[in-house]
Amino acid sequence: PVHDRAICLICGEILFAGKKPHPGGPRNVDQGGCTRHTEEYHNGIGVLLLFRRSSSVLLINGPFSAYYGSLYADRNGDDQQVTPSLPMYLDQQRFFRVYKLWAENSIPSQVSSLRNSASVVIRRSYY
Repeated sequence: PVHDRAICLICGEILFAGKKPHPGGPRNVDQGGCTRHTEEYHNGIGVLLLFRRSSSVLLINGPFSAYYGSLYADRNGDDQQVTPSLPMYLDQQRFFRVYKLWAENSIPSQVSSLRNSASVVIRRSYY
């Protein structure tokens, strides 16, 4: 089966995203691999790149998470969240904004702000 993957932008580890049990992993999964990883290695704070969600950035603060947007844009500056049709390039300004959130320890407040303004929120510990 296909499993969603993510890469931790703090340490570079590739992870299984979501609560689906991954091959060789525990069967009764109560929290996603990204949440587990951030708790074990990064004090519950995470910045991850989700591969199958248009390369969106996922911010994690303990059991709470929020989508931040994409690090990539086409030559027109669009992130093409719905149907990518043009080649995508790393947007240095977007990357710097995410780096700054991490470096200034602003991820907890950003997750809270994004969750408060979102029409749909990610379930606790899902990723």
